[in-house]
Amino acid sequence: MAADGAAINADANAGYADWDEIFVIVNDIDYGGSGGAVAVVSKTSSYIEMLQHEVGHSLVRLDDEYDSFTPGYPPCSDFGRSGITTPCRPNVTDQTARSLIKWSRWINPTTPIPTSAALGPEIPGLWLGAHYQPTVYYRPCYNCTMRSLGQPFGPVASEQLPVVLYGGGWEGQGTYWGSLGSGTGIDIVEPGTAVPDPLAGTVNIPSAQSQVFALTVLSPGSGDNTRVKWSVDGTLMQDSAYANLEVSYFTFTPISAGTMTVLAEVTDIGGTLHATQAGVSKSTRTWTVTAEGYSGIGTELITNGTFETPAAATPKQPASWTLSNTAGSKLMCDADPLFYAFEGECAYRMKGNTGLTASLKQNALLLGDAGDAFSLSGQFDTVNLTAAFNVKVAFTLADGQIKTLKLQQLPRDQALTQPYFRQEISLVLGLNAPAVTKIKVQVKFPGVGGKVYIDALSLLHYDEYLTSPPPPNGGRLPVPETFRGQN
Repeated sequence: MAADGAAINADANAGYADWDEIFVIVNDIDYGGSGGAVAVVSKTSSYIEMLQHEVGHSLVRLDDEYDSFTPGYPPCSDFGRSGITTPCRPNVTDQTARSLIKWSRWINPTTPIPTSAALGPEIPGLWLGAHYQPTVYYRPCYNCTMRSLGQPFGPVASEQLPVVLYGGGWEGQGTYWGSLGSGTGIDIVEPGTAVPDPLAGTVNIPSAQSQVFALTVLSPGSGDNTRVKWSVDGTLMQDSAYANLEVSYFTFTPISAGTMTVLAEVTDIGGTLHATQAGVSKSTRTWTVTAEGYSGIGTELITNGTFETPAAATPKQPASWTLSNTAGSKLMCDADPLFYAFEGECAYRMKGNTGLTASLKQNALLLGDAGDAFSLSGQFDTVNLTAAFNVKVAFTLADGQIKTLKLQQLPRDQALTQPYFRQEISLVLGLNAPAVTKIKVQVKFPGVGGKVYIDALSLLHYDEYLTSPPPPNGGRLPVPETFRGQN
């Protein structure tokens, strides 16, 4: 083990002050190496495999998975066993309850716990023997790099490399282990590439115009391993994967006026991180937008969207709507327009009982094509709001894609701040989008009990909303480009 850390750090600072990690290679062919704050290996024939193991200690902070007893090796515990307060490192545990094992996300439900069979290195489990003890401590691999040279790290140990690199604290560290998680690690967005500059202030989008937002991603491996999600006011609009140094573009054309937030969330989906851990890599860029809206007049697509006309054959449902599993759902009308409805005299009461789902649907007749836009809005009565519901429009395109717009109940504590609330969401078809072949509008009450009053539904179609293409990209657009009106 490197004994004079101060001298090694001083030499590294003199040679390259912006160092991140130090490796010491001893000019000797005798077998030997060590971890700690500095990885040390000799020039033995297996020095590459040795360096991989020692870097597992010095950079990734992994423990040895040896089961040979070594007196005096400091104990650790993941649940405070016998008053031990030092947690075990990421690839060692003394926990045997399946749901509490810190790498349980990697363990197949059919793998026995503890594990005894000699499974392959890419199949995690819980094998007894690690931390220089034949008992008490468990390892995630039957036989991996932290136990034997020339073996892979395995998923559990491999995952710790991006965890450490994204978390930060390892760059030119002064103390081993203690400074991890500083938040100064690798940013998966190439610095300075987000445009417009998120720090430059509010972005104004004039009426009927578009704004292109863009950023360049960093991506591990050789594939499309970085995910970029673009959202507006919490509504996901575009979700695509990119390769290293590709540019993600989002063209935003607001239909309504007002102030809104555009958010880009970028994460590593390369597979070394388990899907549930992708958040450790997340990098975000946020823009505040003021929009002047759109001056064009849309065509209403929802027949009897305000529920003012009862069906002749079934007066308890609105005309032109198809009703199923009613469970007490019906049209409610009163001479006092404030009794049931915000607009007009009638509103539709959606009611569900245990085991039943009430739904109300229709097919819109007027379709759309490239460059068109749609806006879905609804008015809801919070006084009688006692259950969850949603209003969804599904657009089927000529190539089989289905794009959706979805309105959903506000949390009740927010909805009750006003007697009625309105929601609105929009969809813009790109200039290369296929034609819309079918539009299905559905009001659904998925709860198992309760009721909600729905009024003043509107689905507006804006023909030829986009009249000119967005600026040239100079990079790859997501394929397919997706605009999804779902939270």
